[in-house]
Amino acid sequence: MKNGSKVEIVFSESWELVTQIGDRPFQASIQKIAHDGDSALLNLDLPIVYQGQTTSSLIATPRHQDASFNNITNHLVCGLIAVDAALIESFDRIKPRILTSWFQAIGTITQR
Repeated sequence: MKNGSKVEIVFSESWELVTQIGDRPFQASIQKIAHDGDSALLNLDLPIVYQGQTTSSLIATPRHQDASFNNITNHLVCGLIAVDAALIESFDRIKPRILTSWFQAIGTITQR
């Protein structure tokens, strides 16, 4: 995948999140992939509202060793973290695994 790629996200966990927003595919685009391919900033076509808060941006990190946004062919299982738009400008300096967020989830990303 590359910056600008169109993707679909299907959330599989947390149960509470999926119960509230559904298990349908969410359309998004990749705004930026980290230089090493171990994370990507995704922009949702339509925002997600969960627990009274709204987000249009997610940071995705592959869940499996050796998986990368640089060499995905079919789908990628990822950890997903909702982020505030203010963090987008500093994406290259963010360590996604240490972010705290009002929601963290697991989902599958597929190229459209």
